[in-house]
Amino acid sequence: MGTKILFRSMMGFAHGGIFTLIYMTILNFSIDSDNLSRIWLATVVFMLIGLYFGFASSIYENENWSLLKKTIVHFSVSLVVFHIIMLGTGLQSLEVWPILLNLTLFVLIYAGFWIGHVLYYKKMIKDMNNSIK
Repeated sequence: MGTKILFRSMMGFAHGGIFTLIYMTILNFSIDSDNLSRIWLATVVFMLIGLYFGFASSIYENENWSLLKKTIVHFSVSLVVFHIIMLGTGLQSLEVWPILLNLTLFVLIYAGFWIGHVLYYKKMIKDMNNSIK
């Protein structure tokens, strides 16, 4: 179990690094491309978010919970942790519209990943059932 958590945490760091690269590429084409502290902060934020999501995937290993309960717990905790990180680092203000925008983006991205996983596993199940016939 400890090895799995460590592995998932490292995968989270890797994903955080990928998002940092994307963010730095966008910054490179903006006016503020020389703002090193902004790049450093983005690196830390994306790595923290990646670390959390790597660790939080262990929620889905609880065999005593239904898929619905796992998803609700994962979504709720993820939403809270994401916004704590964003507010704590100053990347999100306490104004209503930025919070609503970030909330909307979070829900859309989360739903996209969730739907993608559902479709992937449905196809996998269908392929496995067809191979048995």
